Amino acid sequence: ARIRLGLVRSDRDIERSCQKSMPSFANLYFWLDLENVVIFRSMVKRYIKALKSDSFFIFGARWVGKSTYITEQFLQKQSSYRINLLDYDSEEKYSKDPQTLEREIEAFSKKVEWVFIDEIQKVPKLLDIVHKLIESKKQKFILTGSSARKLKRDGSNLLAGRAFLNFLFPLTWSELNSNVTLDFLLSWGSLPKVVFSDSDEQR
Repeated sequence: ARIRLGLVRSDRDIERSCQKSMPSFANLYFWLDLENVVIFRSMVKRYIKALKSDSFFIFGARWVGKSTYITEQFLQKQSSYRINLLDYDSEEKYSKDPQTLEREIEAFSKKVEWVFIDEIQKVPKLLDIVHKLIESKKQKFILTGSSARKLKRDGSNLLAGRAFLNFLFPLTWSELNSNVTLDFLLSWGSLPKVVFSDSDEQR
């Protein structure tokens, strides 16, 4: 991969440079070390901007940067409660008793701004509880998943009118800002982890 990198005096310099040429949305950070001479930071701006006023879904393949975007734009700045359904114990707990979520939220001593449920398609019954809590508690949710199709196929509650739908895709040509060649993208694709790996073996 050809990644255009330049010598900069500080991290702030490269941030200013990127902000001039690309929208100020989510950042993905990667460090590259060239023969121990200098460390460069490459910044990629994602073309997605979820509204912070209401609950929302973000659907996209694994490794497209959903969690990175959510962490930087929401969880670092506001109070939150995270549930990762890729964790076996968490999936088991909520699958057996989806109302556990309601009891947990009611037990909070102070209301959190966001409840973040990762890979919601693994326990679709939770969406009925989410629906109830949006209505009764005005609780805001961030719901991510790698398969909107699975939820639709199973007839799951997609919270019509109560949660916005967003989709995050692999890096686009505009987001990469010509930092890699077309041949590279055709050979390897444009998942962030692939694009910024140091070698073909890592990809």
